[in-house]
Amino acid sequence: MAARAIPWGEYALAKADVLLAARPEDLVYLRDRLVAANRLGDARSAAGDLAGAVTDFTTMANAAYQVSAADPYNTGAAWEYALAMIRRGETRLALNDSAGARADLEVGVSVRQWLAEQDKENIPAQRDLAFALQRLADTHYAEKNLDAGRPLEEQALAILRWIDQSQPDDLWNIIDVATALDRLSSYHTDDPAYLTESLQLLEKLQARGDLPEQYLSWIENDRRVLGLN
Repeated sequence: MAARAIPWGEYALAKADVLLAARPEDLVYLRDRLVAANRLGDARSAAGDLAGAVTDFTTMANAAYQVSAADPYNTGAAWEYALAMIRRGETRLALNDSAGARADLEVGVSVRQWLAEQDKENIPAQRDLAFALQRLADTHYAEKNLDAGRPLEEQALAILRWIDQSQPDDLWNIIDVATALDRLSSYHTDDPAYLTESLQLLEKLQARGDLPEQYLSWIENDRRVLGLN
């Protein structure tokens, strides 16, 4: 399915380029280009062409930067630029280019921090920031630089706890906290507290019949690591 989407994505991007050739500063056409490049990058990534996806996400980032630079206080444009940098960073990390990924993700985190500061009660913006911090932490974890990655994971967990407290009993907020605790436990292998709390949250969801099936294996693995099986 992904491979079949690539020609359509290439066509959409080529069409946007033709329009831009006539009016290179048209913000509508620039946004069409970034949307087309994003979809093409997703298709290439799903098809396993990660190098090609990096090229597409670079195209997306360049177009998004132009749109955002034309209106620096437009939060929607800033969000799309951050997304482009994060998409490229994630793909570079999948190619084991942790340094290149980190450079992209640092930009993405910076923009998402600015977005989160515009409205500190905006839960989607705070969640986006938390996830970006986790992706940035991954670049350090890949290099076994736990001291650099740990503070980023701690920041992400703090944000996700705040979201959970702001929207209590929301299933996916609880899972986000459990996931963040599980991630942080990798930085504290001599302290079972994080993994224990993560397991407790998942088991609570399981007891009330709300746990999605894909997390059942998490419970089994956590109990095994903690010596509870």
